[in-house]
Amino acid sequence: MKLKLIAFSGLMIVSSAALSAPLQLDEEILKEKAAFSLGVQKDRVTIEESDRTPEKLTEYFNAIYKNKTYQCYVSHLKDSISDAVCRPTDGSDLPK
Repeated sequence: MKLKLIAFSGLMIVSSAALSAPLQLDEEILKEKAAFSLGVQKDRVTIEESDRTPEKLTEYFNAIYKNKTYQCYVSHLKDSISDAVCRPTDGSDLPK
């Protein structure tokens, strides 16, 4: 019984360490996610760093398309990355 408890405790420690390790999202991944959200081709999107407060499992960034800035974010857990959620900074609609 003690061995099972020790093994379970070790597994929980390893799992929590893996979940808390920051995922490195490169610019190409963010471009692809933002382009999909905006409904445009990824080679027409550029990515800039956001001034929003970072969170542990969320990456904030700005996507620029046709000289218009969109605030975007993706959430991630381990190797899974959500689709991007993007909104225009000027309150207008998404691209058509």
